[in-house]
Amino acid sequence: SRTGTGSLCDALEVLGLGPCHHLRRLLRSESSWQLWEEAQEETNRTRRAELVLAALKGYASAADVPTASFWQDLLYAQAIGLLPASTLFILPTKSASAWYDSSEATVLAGWKKPQMGSSEHSRRMAKLWSLLFGRQRLQLPQERRIAIAAYEAHQQEVLRRAEP
Repeated sequence: SRTGTGSLCDALEVLGLGPCHHLRRLLRSESSWQLWEEAQEETNRTRRAELVLAALKGYASAADVPTASFWQDLLYAQAIGLLPASTLFILPTKSASAWYDSSEATVLAGWKKPQMGSSEHSRRMAKLWSLLFGRQRLQLPQERRIAIAAYEAHQQEVLRRAEP
């Protein structure tokens, strides 16, 4: 089983909400990482939101990381008028254990290795995961409960902060 972000992105495009930004597209474009990295390092909230929007320029929708790592910046951009009030956000409601099982086989698979790669991609992904999990790396599968708790906390925080 997979996490479903690719399917969500494909569905958004079928519905006419494309192109959809997804990690699979970002991996094909080395130059696209620069804005995401600048946004991650930016401390000014408005400038950070502007950088996230610049990274998403040309896309009508987005799914997966890195976008999911910057959800608070997108809500802020909407609140201050950088994104239209009509912008919709989708929060998948997969159970935490189902999310973990699918993620463990895909995006978290590299964390099961004793030494995470030293590639540029590994470095970037570790930084993005730290925004979601508060750590750059979890020891999996031993820390399964920490990953699940982080997912549940993320879901609750988004529900609490986002307008229904």
